[in-house]
Amino acid sequence: PLEINRFTVNGGKLAFKDFSTKSKVDLFVDDIALRVDNLKAIHDKNVALPSPVSLTGTSIGGGRVKAEGVMNILKDVPDFNYDIKLEGAKLTAMNNFSRSRAGVDFESGDLSIYIEAAAKNGIVTGYIKPVARNVEMVSVEDDGDPISIAWQSLVSVFAEIFKNHSEDQLATRIEIVGNLNNPETDTWSAIIGIFQNTFKAYIRDTDGYIDFSKTNVKAGD
Repeated sequence: PLEINRFTVNGGKLAFKDFSTKSKVDLFVDDIALRVDNLKAIHDKNVALPSPVSLTGTSIGGGRVKAEGVMNILKDVPDFNYDIKLEGAKLTAMNNFSRSRAGVDFESGDLSIYIEAAAKNGIVTGYIKPVARNVEMVSVEDDGDPISIAWQSLVSVFAEIFKNHSEDQLATRIEIVGNLNNPETDTWSAIIGIFQNTFKAYIRDTDGYIDFSKTNVKAGD
């Protein structure tokens, strides 16, 4: 039997790099402060999620990252209940990524991402809610390819039509459900979410409706 009262990381960094694209992609969270308490190698039948977790950091574009949750690390696939927020990241800092994936650059705007997720017995349920505000896009003038120019124009028009103009935000909510080894994202819910945001702006926060105690999805359902 072993119990770690406190595990901490200070000054950490988590990064995603892609060197296969023309534009160097480097997405990161820096200055990570992580704290996990009550890590046990002992089963406690009275507490389903005995280990509280907290994390803060600074993302690319100066976004503020905060995560809070609880977990049970004893299982082969740990149980958990997390609430994660990234707020106020400047979209212009992500132009290499947006250029490589969608062929567009941002002239202004900020991005916030809100995530709630809970997993029990390897089955996960939750959502990801990205919210972009004050977005202005510009064309990427690489080789003057007419197809690329048309695509950039289409993306810009789409963003303008389907943003919530009263809040000047473009947002959606993507539902996540399934086996943790292969979670499924609901593409249609993402598309419908964009329309919903047009008429009623999503709140810029987590929704608070994911509850581990009510997570009863079974494998194969």
